[in-house]
Amino acid sequence: GVDFMGWYANQANRRAGISRSDPYALYLAYHEGVGGYMNQTYLKKPWLLHVARKVEARAQIYQAQLLRCQDALKRAWYKRWL
Repeated sequence: GVDFMGWYANQANRRAGISRSDPYALYLAYHEGVGGYMNQTYLKKPWLLHVARKVEARAQIYQAQLLRCQDALKRAWYKRWL
């Protein structure tokens, strides 16, 4: 299948210079469209900025969880349960 979010992040990066690792800006671009993001239509929507911050916080939680999993997987299989 197609990785839509990866594709969209790549498009947002290419068209608007948004970092593929910036969940706050990527969410705003997804909600408003890349053109709307570039026109900063989100600035008139304080509620949307709040939601984008929540998305960013959730992404940080997921990133931390992923890093912990990677560390655990680097250990020998029999040490993972210790």
